[in-house]
Amino acid sequence: MNKKITLTGANIVFFIFSAIFIVYQTVFTVIFGEKFLMDNIYLVVLINEFVVILVPVLLYMLIKKANFKETFRFRKLDPIHGLLVALLSVAAYPVAMMLNNIVVYFLQFVGDIPAQPIPTPGDLPELFIGLLVVAVSPAICEELFHRGLLLSAYERRGSMKAVVITAIFFGIFHFDMTNFLGPVFLG
Repeated sequence: MNKKITLTGANIVFFIFSAIFIVYQTVFTVIFGEKFLMDNIYLVVLINEFVVILVPVLLYMLIKKANFKETFRFRKLDPIHGLLVALLSVAAYPVAMMLNNIVVYFLQFVGDIPAQPIPTPGDLPELFIGLLVVAVSPAICEELFHRGLLLSAYERRGSMKAVVITAIFFGIFHFDMTNFLGPVFLG
């Protein structure tokens, strides 16, 4: 277990990420407008992932001189485990979407539900770019943050508690009530 990663330090990184994210989104929306954000959603996502999420995590790791391999659990993946993860992901995703849809159903009685800004790809190159931006970059950056830094910090409280707590953080992290229960379930 990585002794340099602390619970308080990981919570501070989460707080810093949250503050930067809220300020960044607010300032970006005020300066450029919501239409600019929607028209440049891939750029916004990349900035969120690599600057707002990944930079604080990496800076914390460097400041603490923490072991990257240990904290982020860089190990050789057993093919059978990779297959099991893929199968579980495919099976769990519809459940996560159902949970989000239940929330959307109830929220529609409270107010309007904004449309999701991710564009629908028109051809194969757009699909490839969309997958890289919306699936691969979050998979890397968000997993390093949650399953790396936060999970390592919370493991001192027990594995089950660590998984549940980081799953809740993962849901909160998306800053979207319509996308809360799905990420908690997947987390």
